Amino acid sequence: AEEEKEQAKREADEIEAALELLINELVARQRLASKYQTLGEVRKAVHNLKRVGEELALRNRSEEAIEAYRQVLKVVPTDFAARERIVQLFERLKRVPEAIGEGLVLAREFGKFGLVNRAKNVFRHLIALNPMQIDIRRELIELLVRMREKPEAVVEYEQLADIFRDQQDEAQLLAVYQQILP
Repeated sequence: AEEEKEQAKREADEIEAALELLINELVARQRLASKYQTLGEVRKAVHNLKRVGEELALRNRSEEAIEAYRQVLKVVPTDFAARERIVQLFERLKRVPEAIGEGLVLAREFGKFGLVNRAKNVFRHLIALNPMQIDIRRELIELLVRMREKPEAVVEYEQLADIFRDQQDEAQLLAVYQQILP
């Protein structure tokens, strides 16, 4: 029994030491990222910042993880994966308006780079988060029209018409019908 307690104590000490290393690894990676930025080694800086973000997210420290991903975006503003992760983290925090704001930037960036299907998927996801978002639905419709996906655009126009009908906004409803029936 005494030997068993000694073994358990050793294992507990090892686990404590490992946990201490994990905590220090986060700090070390943050410092390392900063040094790589100073050296102009963007790829290595981003790699370390993303590792920090992921580890913080795993520890349910979403606010800090978002900040780590924001640092990635300061270094590489077009890092789609970092912005996608920020959207996910805001969703996890149930902060839908911020998730939608970041998602809009992401969708527009995808569109700018010709990644129209990815943009379309992000717009659809944002609409699912808040179906009453008229402006997002309009942006999706514009994208669908540019993509020559008329049937999908018509479905979105019809859903927009339903919103305006529910809001009893006759002028907007008429404008939507004028778009559907050119």
